[in-house]
Amino acid sequence: MASFRFAARFGSRMVAGLLVLLAPAAASALPFSSSVERFEGDGNAYGSAGGVFVDEFDDGVIGPNWATLLGTAIESGGKLTLRDPGLTVPLVGLPQEISTVESTAELDNGGGDFTITSYWDPTPLPVNRQFFFQLYGLNPVIEASGITVNNFDAATAAGAGAPVGWSIGRQRVFPLGNQAPPVQDYVAIDPLAITGRIVLRLSFDDATDLLTASFSLDGGTTFQSPFAPLQAFLLTPDAEILIGAAALPPGTQPPPGCAYIDGAKARFQRLGEPAGEQTVRFGGRLPLPPGYPPGFVLNPVLQGAQLTAFSGTGLGTIYDVPPGAVGSGPCGPRDGWIVRGRTFKYVNYSGVLPPTCTASANGLKQVKLKDDRDRSGRVGFSLTARDANVFGAPPGQALVGIGLGVPDGQGNFPACGAQTLSCVSSPKSVRCRF
Repeated sequence: MASFRFAARFGSRMVAGLLVLLAPAAASALPFSSSVERFEGDGNAYGSAGGVFVDEFDDGVIGPNWATLLGTAIESGGKLTLRDPGLTVPLVGLPQEISTVESTAELDNGGGDFTITSYWDPTPLPVNRQFFFQLYGLNPVIEASGITVNNFDAATAAGAGAPVGWSIGRQRVFPLGNQAPPVQDYVAIDPLAITGRIVLRLSFDDATDLLTASFSLDGGTTFQSPFAPLQAFLLTPDAEILIGAAALPPGTQPPPGCAYIDGAKARFQRLGEPAGEQTVRFGGRLPLPPGYPPGFVLNPVLQGAQLTAFSGTGLGTIYDVPPGAVGSGPCGPRDGWIVRGRTFKYVNYSGVLPPTCTASANGLKQVKLKDDRDRSGRVGFSLTARDANVFGAPPGQALVGIGLGVPDGQGNFPACGAQTLSCVSSPKSVRCRF
């Protein structure tokens, strides 16, 4: 998981398009379907260069060359179709409902040059749908490099840093730890220029470790390579191939590198009262598998934490919760963190925060963190504030976020999450859920 400075990066560009599983959630209900009609592998695990391996997906059986990894994959009628129902996964950078298969062959750095090519049915993509073709390394870190075909609406495109409408993207990311800078580029394409199968190709030069992504919109007669080659196998020695399709929920992207928050919800009360008299409660579960980010240890007694709540207009509050056990801080003898087993609780009886002890804590009363990473790969959190001033008016949307660990010099946290919520107003309160 990469970093996120909530105030500065709310609504900014995200690492998009590559599909790295943290933990699958229940199937959702977004319809999607894309079909690949042919795969070619040449070199490395697929034999000597020039001896092209071909899978026409025409025997009605996904194996032995592929195995279903997530969601629904059907081989029928000369096509491998990736479709709903998929699995909604809390991806770093982009949550998607996805279906994907993985190759049973493994491509090795040092095993020779290779070129892999997939031929896709050119049936038009609905809005906020995507299909992809990528290398996926798992050891010792997750490294994903590949190419995507996208059709984004304005909100999703803005969050992804991609063109609105049809585009093709090239990416390399290290989502569970951000061990190297991400790479992402997009080019817009005209769907009217698609005159045959859409062909996606990845070519690897073993001598230089450079991977070149190219595509064809006319069935393979001509290819375009608008992207500079990038180094593959940067931190992993081998990779499988992923072929998949995805549906993206609109307008819910977190900032770059952050996870989506499971079960996120918020409640704002007394919004009609004078400023400074609101009540705020929000929380959720941050996906944070054991061992990620590498070297990360959750200890808010030493690290503190940052929790946020913003409206769709950008109004909101950043709660910088300081470190320190109860009684150790300068503001109040009962302020500080209490540890009971897996649960960390911060209490703020004084109503102010360090370092001055005179500045308002904007109503902060209590924060709870529950470290459940070894059981569910999650850290649960909640915040309660009274006599707060967060929105001033009922919001149509809200964003909640959390940053854990020791921030760097720019305020970026090693573990972070964010989630956009839809809000419904009643005469006495506003309730917000994903």
